Amino acid sequence: MGGQIRTIRVAVTTVGGAGAATGATESSERVEGYLEDLYVDCDVACPGTTDVLVRQVGRAETIWARLNSNADAHIVPRVAAVDATNAAIAGSFARRPLNGRLRVEVADCNAITDAVIVLCRVRTL
Repeated sequence: MGGQIRTIRVAVTTVGGAGAATGATESSERVEGYLEDLYVDCDVACPGTTDVLVRQVGRAETIWARLNSNADAHIVPRVAAVDATNAAIAGSFARRPLNGRLRVEVADCNAITDAVIVLCRVRTL
């Protein structure tokens, strides 16, 4: 697989009351390639009720989501591989293709500048 690995940074600032603040940010640039991994960095002031969702703009599927946690995380999301008849191939997974901007949504947090920062590493085409 060719290309280079690029890192896309998406920082979300939350506004609202303690434990109820929300925010969402879209990447400033279009992401094209295959998702290698995500690093989620929660500010130390994020409460344990913090929810984080990562997805592509305009797509229904969620790339990654976590409820009620303020822990930092390193995630290597993959999608289940299927054959030509759309039947799952047991134990087989593939990198997730990306073609658009990323959106990170945060809920049930405190009001914090850069409450959650997501670094998305993508292998470009």
